[in-house]
Amino acid sequence: MIEGLGPLGDDGSHTLQRFRDALAPRGDNGKPLRVFRDIAQAIAARSLASGLPAELARPIVERGVIETDGGWRWRSDPRLTRPSAIRLAETQVHALLRGITAPTALLLAQPATPYLPSGPMLARADCVAQIAVTHMAGGHHLHLEHPQAVADWINNASPPP
Repeated sequence: MIEGLGPLGDDGSHTLQRFRDALAPRGDNGKPLRVFRDIAQAIAARSLASGLPAELARPIVERGVIETDGGWRWRSDPRLTRPSAIRLAETQVHALLRGITAPTALLLAQPATPYLPSGPMLARADCVAQIAVTHMAGGHHLHLEHPQAVADWINNASPPP
């Protein structure tokens, strides 16, 4: 696994607000998705939003846009950006992770990203009996930043077929 070990969890203290946010009517009134005049403009927008350099954002954008009248737009369903009403409690996530019996490898970015803090991630890793955790300098898109190093990690971390 790269940069993830289980779903987003929470302690339950935000449950009511999470439901309110998820179920509240959207103010966009069915507003259509933004249309970019060309792929370069879409790459620039993704780069600005994510902090990824343009050359690393390019493969994400090229996979994620579709040609439409007047240019290019994201092909994803805008409903996917709505907040989720439900998150598992971290204790539930830990219980599920304890059920993993297969050899497991986890690659984490260093420094840790804000939404995957080191402490909780390592507490999750401690729940998996046969896990090897490796850290690599970079951000959440390690596979784009260091494709060969990640490929080497995968080949070395994977059990033989």
